[in-house]
Amino acid sequence: LFLSGVALQCDGAALNIAHAPGGTRLLLAQSSVNDLSNRKAQTNLTDPRGTAVICSEDALSIEGDGRLNITAAADGVRGKGVVLKSGTVVMYSEGNGFATDGNLQITGGNLLTCAGQTAASGNVHGVFLRKVGDYAAGEAFRILGADGGELAGFTLRDDCADLLIAHEGFVCGETYVLQSGTHDVCTFCAAMQ
Repeated sequence: LFLSGVALQCDGAALNIAHAPGGTRLLLAQSSVNDLSNRKAQTNLTDPRGTAVICSEDALSIEGDGRLNITAAADGVRGKGVVLKSGTVVMYSEGNGFATDGNLQITGGNLLTCAGQTAASGNVHGVFLRKVGDYAAGEAFRILGADGGELAGFTLRDDCADLLIAHEGFVCGETYVLQSGTHDVCTFCAAMQ
């Protein structure tokens, strides 16, 4: 699937991908901004995948040079396994960010998942930071490198309980600081997990 400036707001799944042998590649067009949302959770569905913004019956890979914004009234992405290869994904989910039957694998790209429940319900592999806490809408964060320089910054749009952050600039074995205002939330060493 090729996304280039797509804006979809649905009651159920914005993308519902049936069985695709070998999985599905979601390609984000260069410099594109794509918005998928379902601000109304459907609770009367017998298949829970239908409540997520992106539902895939098989493996799903996300790649490209664009940006994918996901706003979910329930889960953000459901599938048998998800791989983030490149691109930027920003997800706000009232439920689980990634509700996978398999793993979430981060091999490249940038990711910010702000979830009301868990950022990822399965195993997560790659170089990332996951921090559980009580975070408020409007709270501003910075990620600082070992030299004190700012690697990335973001401001939360919604309240959340679980943050999952990956940045293409993270280097395995390097130390970083997650900062809110002038308060250090945590220091972490980027490690392959």
